[in-house]
Amino acid sequence: MSFVAVGSAKGEKMTVLELISSWTVEERRQHAALIMECLQRELFLNDLRGRMSCAEKELAESLRSFSEGLDRLARSVDQHAHQMEDLYLRLVKPKAIA
Repeated sequence: MSFVAVGSAKGEKMTVLELISSWTVEERRQHAALIMECLQRELFLNDLRGRMSCAEKELAESLRSFSEGLDRLARSVDQHAHQMEDLYLRLVKPKAIA
């Protein structure tokens, strides 16, 4: 097991174990609380990342479906426009078509 040298408040070099050993019970409790809070935040952020990834996939699929729907609608509108034009020409200019 390797120990990392860290600087203490006094500027001395010591290992992490030595640093932790130098803390009072209250300092250890505070640091443990901070570490637990950080771990909880990390779990929360990981959960958010997972949900965001799923939401992005759903959004991409929805946008693809929406785009396909718009394409179908545009083709339908175009087809109906041609049908309306044909009907108009038959009603307004019946002799010109015959």
